[in-house]
Amino acid sequence: MSNESSVTPQTNPKVIDFVSQKDLDALGIHLWDEIAKGIAMSMPAQLIPVVNEIFHRDYAPDADIDFLSTEYATLDKTGYHAYSIVLSDITFRVNREEIYHLEFQIQKDSRISIRIMEYDFPIALRHGSTIDPETQELHVSLPHSSVIYLTGNNSNPQPLSCQIQFPDGSMHPCDVPVVELQHYSLEEIRQKHLLMFLPFTFLRFRRDANANKKPIKGLVKELTAFLEEAILILDEEFQSELLSEMDYTEYMRLLRISADRVFIHQPILREEAQKVTERKLKFFKEYVAESKAEIASQKAEIADQRAEIADQKAEIADQKAEIAEKDALINELKAQLAQYQAGQGRH
Repeated sequence: MSNESSVTPQTNPKVIDFVSQKDLDALGIHLWDEIAKGIAMSMPAQLIPVVNEIFHRDYAPDADIDFLSTEYATLDKTGYHAYSIVLSDITFRVNREEIYHLEFQIQKDSRISIRIMEYDFPIALRHGSTIDPETQELHVSLPHSSVIYLTGNNSNPQPLSCQIQFPDGSMHPCDVPVVELQHYSLEEIRQKHLLMFLPFTFLRFRRDANANKKPIKGLVKELTAFLEEAILILDEEFQSELLSEMDYTEYMRLLRISADRVFIHQPILREEAQKVTERKLKFFKEYVAESKAEIASQKAEIADQRAEIADQKAEIADQKAEIAEKDALINELKAQLAQYQAGQGRH
């Protein structure tokens, strides 16, 4: 969703406690950019399942991620030789090897193939170029790029294909995989650990909510069931220790922010999303507090057991010392007896 501009305002979802109507109107479609970038920057491990899914990799959940610059200067297309800034969405390197570039797109863009090239060539030159020490040849590796469409659009090409013609006349295909996020069911998101997709799944409600095609009670019921299933995915990830307490809470807030935006003109649906997320978050905090109390109790019990074991060891050490003293006394008496018997033998 990034475009060329001089400056793009940045809003970190991690510091948003409440999103007002005015905030949502100001952010507009940039909100989805900010959510994607916020998840990537605050929870980089969430990128790994996405990379594994799109590019058919098998990275471990704790693979190393290094974020790369997403801002590049290019000549402006006005012809006045001025410079403009190209801002890509998310660019990173995994395990200090391959480079990946993800673009999140909410609307169809006929220039998306050109934009990908505009992003990828500067990325390749800055981060993917090496010089062969023997031949001194420059090797330039383009990043693995993908466009993730956040809304369903059957006209989105699969994949993006571009033919690059070199001066010698040879043609080189450049294919970029496309992901239709709304084609993923919650069950598929759960199985593949694609939690990064969760905040965007509300967009599938947008058409029905805005068109008033369904009775509001039916939409409320559908939304509630959807939210509870989505939150259950977070519960499972937390139980499996794939999400920290902070990450879980952050996802809950992002779900709320996403619902606020999608249902910006449907206060009943917006309030329902607020009630469900607040109720579930309250239960989660209570569960965490009880778990922490139980862990603290277990630690105290273990500490008592260790103290008891230490006392037992000290008692055993005292007993051993007492036995050693008795053994020393017996040995001394034996020596005296032997000396006495030796003296009697001489007489």
